[in-house]
Amino acid sequence: MSPRQRGFALVTLPPVPEAVAAGFGALPRTAPAAPAAPAAPGPPAGEGPPALPPGRPAGTHRSPGLRLRMSWTADDDWLFRPLPRRPADGAERRLTAALSGLLRRALSDPWLGVHEDWLISLHHVRTVAPAGRTVRVHLPGPRPEPCPYKLVAVVGGNGTGACHTRLYAPGRTAPLAEVRLGPGQGLLMDRHTVTLDAHELTAAATGPAVRDLLTASVSRWTGPPPPTTPD
Repeated sequence: MSPRQRGFALVTLPPVPEAVAAGFGALPRTAPAAPAAPAAPGPPAGEGPPALPPGRPAGTHRSPGLRLRMSWTADDDWLFRPLPRRPADGAERRLTAALSGLLRRALSDPWLGVHEDWLISLHHVRTVAPAGRTVRVHLPGPRPEPCPYKLVAVVGGNGTGACHTRLYAPGRTAPLAEVRLGPGQGLLMDRHTVTLDAHELTAAATGPAVRDLLTASVSRWTGPPPPTTPD
């Protein structure tokens, strides 16, 4: 069965550019903690787990988001432009260029057609799990109906932990699939087949785990036609 028929595919990312990794350093540090559940036995009595790093409360923290317009050009390549259209500063240009390289690798045929433009809503998402605990990863993004494709990628982190994802088909209570994402891996989903995805981060008993995710919600561009001259 092809990835398109299954409704999801694992993708391997190129090395994450510094401009993308730097975006996690600006995430809010005071977001409320997500509910946690025990995931593994704790250390022996008298050997308490290490404390969370300063300024990293448990739970999920995310960026306000960035929107890009993705267009196929006469050079047989994807062009990415930030929205709203405005003169971009140097940091935004570097981030757009860095994200373009990642997205070219992840959002490839047969998923996206080249005869229409696409709107990509991106977020940096950092999740922190205390030692020996599991926390839910709360991902931003629109409902599946207006968003036919979704990408979740692990682009960084530290500590010993594992990201688990369960995928559900329409009207099903049992998971369609269960996926474990490692660093440098992404999961691309066709929302016609996978209508719900649930994510968790489990930390080892020896210490907390931090995972940095990049999420992209992809929908068809419905704005004005592209300009006749390049930016």
